[in-house]
Amino acid sequence: PVEVLQTSGSVDNMRRLMGGSADVAFSTVDVAATAQDGDKPFDTARPIAALASLYDDYLHIVVRVDAGITRISDLAGRQVSTGPVNSAIDILASRLLTAAALTDTRKPVLTNDDPAAADDLLAGGAIDAFFTIGGLPDDTVKRLAERVPVRLLPVEDEVGTLLDRFGE
Repeated sequence: PVEVLQTSGSVDNMRRLMGGSADVAFSTVDVAATAQDGDKPFDTARPIAALASLYDDYLHIVVRVDAGITRISDLAGRQVSTGPVNSAIDILASRLLTAAALTDTRKPVLTNDDPAAADDLLAGGAIDAFFTIGGLPDDTVKRLAERVPVRLLPVEDEVGTLLDRFGE
């Protein structure tokens, strides 16, 4: 028999798998690799076997076109939503902001809203940017773009640093 558990996402799923309260877990590959290595937010490394890859997902950094933000470095001092604490979005956003050398301003500029709420906050001007992860097309970004003009920030300047620090 199968019992489906309600969780808060990849980190929670991997913690349950590693702790023995789940037999199978859905996770982004980044969080699974982080769990296997025992890196933050996980305390210990554990072997993990992948059963399948379901789809490619992509990290998006969404800003309003009229905000004048065209690169990640422009996020310094801005209100940025990185997703729920310890979510895959939050982990990847933290890595990317660190790679972009925004560590000094990171804590004051972040909010940890769910992307479903963050799109309303961005549309209303309460935040300047938000991170989200999804397949293509990303429904959150698509719905928001129907309401206000948005831009996705490029990340190519930070990719080398990310690869050096975290691998593929």
